[in-house]
Amino acid sequence: MRNARNSESKTEETPPAGTGKPPVFLTADEVAAVLKCSARAVYRMADTGKILQPCRLGGLLRWNAAAFDAWIASGCPAPRSSRR
Repeated sequence: MRNARNSESKTEETPPAGTGKPPVFLTADEVAAVLKCSARAVYRMADTGKILQPCRLGGLLRWNAAAFDAWIASGCPAPRSSRR
């Protein structure tokens, strides 16, 4: 049983609240690998509202893996409307 827990993927979906497992967060480099772009491009897209907004954990920016996977599955819609 111990090996099964250690072999879990870092990008595995976040379990429902109350299961005792912490949520999984992605770095800009991990998001960039999925989107096939640079980490700088990920930050730019987040600043302009083209991708999901990251969570701030202290001085770090991280993306919730479950929310990011759901965003990808829904066809990557713009999270906020453009302001012109």
